[in-house]
Amino acid sequence: MNNFKIKSIYFFLLAVFFTAALNAQSVAINTDGSTANASALLDLKSTSQGLLPPRMTQAQRSAISAPAAGLMVYCTDCGVNGEPQHFNGTSWVNMIGGAGSVPTTSTVFIAPGVSKVFMAHNLGANNTLDPHTPVQNIHGNYYQWGSNAVVADASTPAAAITGWNTTPAATTDWLDGSKTANDPCPAGFRVPTKAQWDGVIANNTLSTTGSWANSETNFGSAAHWGPNVSIKNLTMPAAGTRNASTGELNLRGRRGSYWSTTLDGGGGAISMNISPGPPGMGFGISVNNFFSGAIGMPVRCISE
Repeated sequence: MNNFKIKSIYFFLLAVFFTAALNAQSVAINTDGSTANASALLDLKSTSQGLLPPRMTQAQRSAISAPAAGLMVYCTDCGVNGEPQHFNGTSWVNMIGGAGSVPTTSTVFIAPGVSKVFMAHNLGANNTLDPHTPVQNIHGNYYQWGSNAVVADASTPAAAITGWNTTPAATTDWLDGSKTANDPCPAGFRVPTKAQWDGVIANNTLSTTGSWANSETNFGSAAHWGPNVSIKNLTMPAAGTRNASTGELNLRGRRGSYWSTTLDGGGGAISMNISPGPPGMGFGISVNNFFSGAIGMPVRCISE
């Protein structure tokens, strides 16, 4: 829409509300000539069109400065399929009063008889899609350790990335004991610790999907955890990593690596890793591989 049209609409609405204020009466916008309901300042009537509020992502909605109570938006990546939300004076909620910022979740055991809630999707993935069916749009974003900045996503070309940051973050930028300001996870969630990943591996049954072949176009490989091989409670796509020196894509479809907040004490960061072992040896799963924090990896958030 050009600036002339935008200005025309703006001045039209301004004139409508100014007229209503001067005459202290309701205004109707319709095609049937009916009068406005006396309880409404603005009464819209149509049998073929609706009212379309501003559409934005959860991150854009949360960035609104000092929202007024009653402010309404349509959050495109909230809930299962997106949802209308309003600010109730304290927090964003959906139209039935539920917390409007809570993503879809999955629950797995982290100790015998002790369960924990994870986000069902990688951070940055399309959470309207089935989290247990691996496709490109559930691979999500890549992050460097200690940072909340997105350095690549599932659509970023596999080649080296110009200007890739090779400087590791400070050791306090992510912490095991508390969520920091650099943690990319939404409110109520954080990057898992090494101990939490260890708990997932030790207390759930692993199953896998896909060929697990190394290819930049292989989006169909994933690992699943659940109480048995037939139930998928937590699915982790084999999204690979981005090289610490260049940002080049490595091992998509062959390896699933996910950050923890834990450092190894020697300048490296610890991640949870899944990849096929030698023929006949099954899959290797570890949470003791040490990586430079300048590597780009997906993040799967756990509840605080």
